[in-house]
Amino acid sequence: VWMPLAGINYAFMCTAFVVALELTTLVNAFILANLASLIIIGCKFVMGHQVLLFEGIGALVGFVGALICTSAPADSDDSGASSDGHLAMLGNIIAFLASVSTAMYLTLAKKLRPKIDIFLFM
Repeated sequence: VWMPLAGINYAFMCTAFVVALELTTLVNAFILANLASLIIIGCKFVMGHQVLLFEGIGALVGFVGALICTSAPADSDDSGASSDGHLAMLGNIIAFLASVSTAMYLTLAKKLRPKIDIFLFM
């Protein structure tokens, strides 16, 4: 049951990133789609697991940096994305969901990898 779920998360991650590129800027899509490690650390904190000091500081700095980058006005459009603010926000949300999917994929991969040959898993 874990292998199909990992495949679904991987497919969603790739698809959501491409869709986000169409709706928002390249920078926003890239930053928001690569927050998986920060999401994993945030989930550890919420679930009551121990978060090391530097993990927490790094996650906080990363989240603040992502918020600054995505809330800054996009005066120059680097990817041909729509200038409509609602579509750009939708693209940011989709890119963030790609990052959530990546975090889920990595968590499942950690569980599956010892049981499955690397060539089959990839």
